[in-house]
Amino acid sequence: ASLLLDGRVLLVGGSDGVSSELFDPAMNKFEFAANMDLDRDSHAATVLEDGRVLVSGGQRSRSESWTEAEIFDPALERFTVVGSMNAPRAFHTATLLTNGQILVTGRQIDLDRPDLSSSAELFDPASQTFTSISGMRRARGYGHAATLLLDGSVLITGGALDNSAELYK
Repeated sequence: ASLLLDGRVLLVGGSDGVSSELFDPAMNKFEFAANMDLDRDSHAATVLEDGRVLVSGGQRSRSESWTEAEIFDPALERFTVVGSMNAPRAFHTATLLTNGQILVTGRQIDLDRPDLSSSAELFDPASQTFTSISGMRRARGYGHAATLLLDGSVLITGGALDNSAELYK
């Protein structure tokens, strides 16, 4: 669920398909928003500075994860496919940075076997592209958290079988 700049809440994905809904708290009601290009579960949804929402990765089944991303435009109430990530990702984090880019960390692409990854990448909303960056010091598959700090760095903590922390600057 993503809080939009106009106060509505966008709900996307799930194990039942490609649909999305908008919740309007002023009207206290849900309504259909649009269909995504891909069905997604365990994806990340991040509100961009301009109010659009980047939906990245996710999975369709226990062993199939996506590299594809799409953006929801609340003004048009539709999704548009944008660039693909450099690695398939589910159970990852996507953190809006102070420069407007999105830091994407970790992944778990198969629920039946651990796939702990130290890979990371940046999404640039202007070019709608993902760029691989140097990996994290520790592999983080699922269950990790990424928090933007006041100085603009990101604290990345925990993950599957890991209690460590590191900073992205």
